[in-house]
Amino acid sequence: MMRSFFRELPDELIESATIDGAGKWKAWLYVMLPLTKPALTSLLIFEFMWSWNDYLLPMLMVYDDKYRTLPLGLMYFQGEYTMNTSLIAAGVTICTVPIIIVYSIFQRSFVDGITAGAVKG
Repeated sequence: MMRSFFRELPDELIESATIDGAGKWKAWLYVMLPLTKPALTSLLIFEFMWSWNDYLLPMLMVYDDKYRTLPLGLMYFQGEYTMNTSLIAAGVTICTVPIIIVYSIFQRSFVDGITAGAVKG
């Protein structure tokens, strides 16, 4: 995602920063990085969502009940023959609240980052 966003940025920006006396790192820090804020925000939201909803890795590595993650803890609401659907629904709601909060904070930058490479013109 970031590679394609950086490839779409014009090379003239780096050239003009070099002409103004900036090195590669200064050109990247002061010219390229501020332009990639929408893409970085989208990547932040995706990575947060993927790591928050991770199920397999904690299931394989966490043995102690007090270190169990929320998605992994939802598995224990289901018994061998029964399951409490109202308790599972409440747990799923609690698990989705942090993702909704992060998305609502970065919503404008997220939409800008997703639609940045969608239209060629």
